[in-house]
Amino acid sequence: PDLWEWDGTAWTQRTPASLPPARRWAAMAYDPGRQRVVLFAGTTLSTKLEDVWEWDGTNWEDRSPTSGPTPGERAGAVGAYDALAGRTVFVGGSNSFEVWEWDGTRWYQSTPKSRHRPASRSGGGVAYDEARGHLMVFGGEDLLRFEGLWEREAATSRQPGVQFTVNTAVAAIAPSTIEGLR
Repeated sequence: PDLWEWDGTAWTQRTPASLPPARRWAAMAYDPGRQRVVLFAGTTLSTKLEDVWEWDGTNWEDRSPTSGPTPGERAGAVGAYDALAGRTVFVGGSNSFEVWEWDGTRWYQSTPKSRHRPASRSGGGVAYDEARGHLMVFGGEDLLRFEGLWEREAATSRQPGVQFTVNTAVAAIAPSTIEGLR
């Protein structure tokens, strides 16, 4: 694998001392609190991965925990940093809708325990709405393509089993319009 960095004007190839194994369908998000890029899971041509790597601007480090709960192998998860929780959140992957939070040392599962959550999915998108403190999940697919925007509210973002709510304003948009947003 190779690593390229964009400075706003040009691409520069970086050659760190260590690199994570080559992969596809991995999740990646920036953790501004720790100033690290977090790379999670993915798949090689034949194997689903469950590792966690962090880029500090100079080198990659394998941060995969050796004990405690982990999300396990998956491909197609999506990630974003949740500033309120102070953790990088990874959603879905391998047609699940598990929600896991990474603090740089260990995993915390915060998957909703009720039916008030999006369907299992891989891919799609996730972003953190800093103004409202909401985690937003959009799209993805398993055997079907999903539309709609789901939100996890700020007031309960640190509580396991938190519920998601569907944003009806976006859910009412025609699928053809949503397709253009992907």
